Amino acid sequence: MKPFTFRAEAALDLRRRQDEEARRRLAAAETRLAEARMELTQAVARLEEALRQAREEDARPGDVARRVWYRNWMVAHRQRVDRCRAIVAACETEVTSARAAAALARRRLRSLERLKERAWRAYRTAERREEQKELDALGNQRYAVARATGGETT
Repeated sequence: MKPFTFRAEAALDLRRRQDEEARRRLAAAETRLAEARMELTQAVARLEEALRQAREEDARPGDVARRVWYRNWMVAHRQRVDRCRAIVAACETEVTSARAAAALARRRLRSLERLKERAWRAYRTAERREEQKELDALGNQRYAVARATGGETT
């Protein structure tokens, strides 16, 4: 019997590469999301510290220009937090999209792998049948030879 060949092996290899690429993209997106969340946490901490300093400055009598500077400084911190939140939201969307793409690539790969497994099982079954046919033919030949020569058939 000829050796087993899976006709869609090239497609299976392509699907494996697509699955690996999708998993790499998902990992990269999750890394970016983690970094964005860390940056947001730091920006919120800096904003809270700036608010604390601004409250201390407002409690002291003194320079109006300094208070205006602190208020502008607070606006910059709030804008930074807002930008970080927008980046986190974009990264979350990207991760969701990458997860969906990775799941689809995985399903496509698994379907071809199952097809290959079924083809392999069919090949093995056919191979066993062919082997059994050969053994049966050999047994029949031995029986015919033994019968023709008058020998024992056991």
